[in-house]
Amino acid sequence: MAAVLILLVVNRWAPARLSLPVAVIFTLVVSLASLLYLNSFDLGRRAVRLWFFLYLVSFEITAIMWWAYRRPAEQSRRLSPRWRRLLIGQAVVYGAYGLAMFFIPQSATAFWPWPVDGFHANIYSAVFFSAAAGAWIIRREAVAIERGTFGLSQLVLGSFAVAGLLIVDI
Repeated sequence: MAAVLILLVVNRWAPARLSLPVAVIFTLVVSLASLLYLNSFDLGRRAVRLWFFLYLVSFEITAIMWWAYRRPAEQSRRLSPRWRRLLIGQAVVYGAYGLAMFFIPQSATAFWPWPVDGFHANIYSAVFFSAAAGAWIIRREAVAIERGTFGLSQLVLGSFAVAGLLIVDI
């Protein structure tokens, strides 16, 4: 959501070049996970129908926008080899963990301090796939707002994850 907020405030292509594909991947993974566990949902409940509607429509809208407005980065700066290696490393680690959470959820979440079922592991994998996509997108070149958007997204996610764990633990 931090990336989407920046996109709305800045209203330029640069943060959209990062935010739209990340949003497409996130909503796609959540939608796929939900469809895989469709028999676990009570489709008679309005909240459940709303869940599917929001994720499927969000996926469709962001995918259409991404396709319609695809363009290269504007006045981007080539990243140093060191930053490229770091971002590629992040993309590989996040992507690998996302795959593990999606396909071998019990093993991938065995070290977590609480039990995670397959559905929730699949849903949580969307965060890791999205982070992998963001790192991959800006690995070669990026304008300052793209680097800032990616960094702020990581900062917010990491901070909220730690804060949530501390709050629940209390």
